[in-house]
Amino acid sequence: MKPNRIEAIDLLRGHFLVAMIVDHLAFIFSPSVWEFYNGNGKLWVSAAEGFIFLAGLMVGYLFVAVPKYDFGQATRKLLFRSVSLYAVTVTVTIITSLFLWGEKLPLTGIFSLQQTMPEIFELIGASLLLQHRYGWVNILTLYACLFFISPVIVFLLHRKHVLPVVIISIIIWLLSQFGLIRAYMHGIYDLFSWQLLFVLGAVLGTHLVKVRATFLGITSKKFARLSTVILTLVIALLSVKIGNDMNYFGIQPFTKNVLGVGRLFLFPIWLTGTYTILTIATKVLPKQVKTFYLWFGQHSLQIYILHGVILTVLASSELHTSNYWINTFAITGVLLATLGLSNLLSRFKYRKECDSRI
Repeated sequence: MKPNRIEAIDLLRGHFLVAMIVDHLAFIFSPSVWEFYNGNGKLWVSAAEGFIFLAGLMVGYLFVAVPKYDFGQATRKLLFRSVSLYAVTVTVTIITSLFLWGEKLPLTGIFSLQQTMPEIFELIGASLLLQHRYGWVNILTLYACLFFISPVIVFLLHRKHVLPVVIISIIIWLLSQFGLIRAYMHGIYDLFSWQLLFVLGAVLGTHLVKVRATFLGITSKKFARLSTVILTLVIALLSVKIGNDMNYFGIQPFTKNVLGVGRLFLFPIWLTGTYTILTIATKVLPKQVKTFYLWFGQHSLQIYILHGVILTVLASSELHTSNYWINTFAITGVLLATLGLSNLLSRFKYRKECDSRI
């Protein structure tokens, strides 16, 4: 365990990252045992919600609640994170897009691209303006944008303007639900919708010690723990059975693009249940499992980029099969390979401008 880190946050982030990777690998290796891990991508609440919420939570905790950085230092670190994510997003998008077009691969699902390759300068320009859509990189685009606006959120929370921040965030989310505003960049995640989870996380992060104590108090009670676990599993089973493409009066409560109202309201229950299941599992299973999750949680950006590189290379291979167990071992192998590469890269010393906990 690294010093000054919150183990529960790292465990959750590690789990969310594994769920996202498994979901992406399912486009190549399916069916498999791993489909039970993330509901075969049909859950009403996904790992992406948890990932964004935890990012906001740590921003609120590290840059508002804990007096470690002044506002100038916080702004520099947050913008450095945003610019770094932006640079990675643009670079990866251009390189992998050219690779996929060159290999003439099916450009659907997690490898979503326009079918015809544009002129190289058009591709670069669209990528720089975040107008070029490319599957698994989309969440990095959302991350970069959220960290870009986070200094404003930190400033307002420092000034105790909590209520205005929350109200403005909710209004923006509501406007996005009815299609009155949309983020200009293309992708799976609409910035104006998903910012609400980030903002709510940041607000709770300013009181993280109290929130954590309350959370642990609730989950320490057997009845509450059992109830949240059962409710989470029931929600998961229903979502897999029913699907997430419901439509009521023109509103899709579980749509992912604009963070549907159903996803938002089920998220607290799902997060509590997921954490409870995870803590029980890490106590029962070998300690290496906990170490695995912690490593993924502590090196999330590095792991995510590495898995994307492996994913793109595998897309051009002839390894596709419908064999259940071969696919299961393949996904397990990719997870372990990503872990090994991350461990190897982490041996190199480099200067970190931004706190790795966000």
